[in-house]
Amino acid sequence: MKKIVFFSFLLILALASFLRIFQLDKNPAGFFCDEASVGYNAYLILKTGKDEHQNSFPIFFPAFGDYKNPVLIYSTVPFVWLFGLSEFSVRIVPAIYGIFSVALIFFLSKKEFNDEKMALFSALFLAISPWHVHLSRVALEGIVAFPFFLFLGVYFFLRGNEKSLFLILGFIFFGISLYTYYPAYLISPLFLLFLIFLKFPEFKEKLIFLIIGIFIFYLISLPLLFHIFSGKGLSRFQQTTFLKSFYQIFEKETLKRISKLYFQHFSFTFLFKKGDSGFPGQFITRHSMVGMGELYLIQLLFLIFGVLFLILRKKYKKF
Repeated sequence: MKKIVFFSFLLILALASFLRIFQLDKNPAGFFCDEASVGYNAYLILKTGKDEHQNSFPIFFPAFGDYKNPVLIYSTVPFVWLFGLSEFSVRIVPAIYGIFSVALIFFLSKKEFNDEKMALFSALFLAISPWHVHLSRVALEGIVAFPFFLFLGVYFFLRGNEKSLFLILGFIFFGISLYTYYPAYLISPLFLLFLIFLKFPEFKEKLIFLIIGIFIFYLISLPLLFHIFSGKGLSRFQQTTFLKSFYQIFEKETLKRISKLYFQHFSFTFLFKKGDSGFPGQFITRHSMVGMGELYLIQLLFLIFGVLFLILRKKYKKF
């Protein structure tokens, strides 16, 4: 790595750290009940080895009518030990995950595109991205930890053609990502399946390690599978879904509603103008800055250029 790239990388990390740690215990104002639940359970695990319901070192933590995933809570334990139980000791965990995610996106981009300038821009935009900065400053379950472990999984998977151990590590981190956030139950396996399909021609000689990795991923996912099949793992879905039965998903009106909600997440209003707090039907305002999109308007230009670049790169190998 060139000196100028290295120092630029350090400056970006310093900026990311400042945006995520400065006045962390005061901003956002207040301390939401989910954050308090994370801190309280981490404190109890530290002091007693049990959660608030007297379960010894549980994998899933019952709270507020559903079950919290373990990664954020167990990650908080050492910081409660270091700093005591406080807003700062709870919020510093997602902040650290956010900072390291910025570093990871640099190395991931550099690995995939073999371009240090592009890697720096990738890291910079994640460092200042409104959604990532905001969610790095609140201890909401896994929203920042999930991308961190997903990035790790993808990075080591892509490096698997260099060393077989990296490939195995990729599967392990994909497995851990399952225990960070509810959407990971679906996203991580599908993302991993897509990667295997996409990169399979490059990994033909490492087929045995692919099989071992898949088996390890399956073993890691077993507690989650038992949790889901018991019905407990679907409690959050049951709280938030408008579906009354599985078969309703095939109805015309349901498909139209799902399609409408899906494409609203790619709308100009959501991405660049109002964000999550201005999303139609959304009454919760703590997930984003009010009156601000998830991305900056200037990033629309880069998104357009990025899509064009990928199209040209696929058509003309020299790009």
